Amino acid sequence: MKKFTLNFVSKLIFFVFVVTASQLLSAQDVILIEKGIDNDGNPTLFNAIMGDTLTNGERAHPNAIYRLSRNQIYPVEAGLFIDFNI
Repeated sequence: MKKFTLNFVSKLIFFVFVVTASQLLSAQDVILIEKGIDNDGNPTLFNAIMGDTLTNGERAHPNAIYRLSRNQIYPVEAGLFIDFNI
């Protein structure tokens, strides 16, 4: 019984290690959009998502999650044409 328990515990520890490592490797960037309108009255949602690019036009954070704040209004003045995975 002691051998069975030791074998089970070692497999459990290995499983937890593999799951934790895989989650760390596939982590996503969370980008917080704090307010829906900037100080000049411009909507921030479109600018934050479409402006998240490098100088060569590639996405800066291809696995990004855009988190919105509670109790904020995020006006959308135009449709978003998104030609990348969301």
